[in-house]
Amino acid sequence: MARGEDNRSARTGCQRHTAGIPSRWPKGIKRAEEVHAAALAADPEFAAEWERLALARMISTTLIAYRSDRGLSQRELAKLLGGSQPDVVALESGEKNPQIETLIKGFSGCRCRL
Repeated sequence: MARGEDNRSARTGCQRHTAGIPSRWPKGIKRAEEVHAAALAADPEFAAEWERLALARMISTTLIAYRSDRGLSQRELAKLLGGSQPDVVALESGEKNPQIETLIKGFSGCRCRL
């Protein structure tokens, strides 16, 4: 907040962005968590694949947060990890579990913690 600016202007900006959003969730509209839980319950193959890729999703979110927090490009992160930009794309996609060697090499290079 700028010097001399009060909270009212900050609240007004926030209210402007939430103007069309209902304060309570509409009846009959499912939340993402409910849709996801239903999909897991209804499709055992999807549930197994979701579980199998849990590590890939965790690594993906960790790398994206690390890169974002430091203002790095994928190319810059790749250099820290000792890999290439396509390697970073693959890790950030969360669609494939990485090999243990990749994790050891990469996470020691950027000093990330899982």
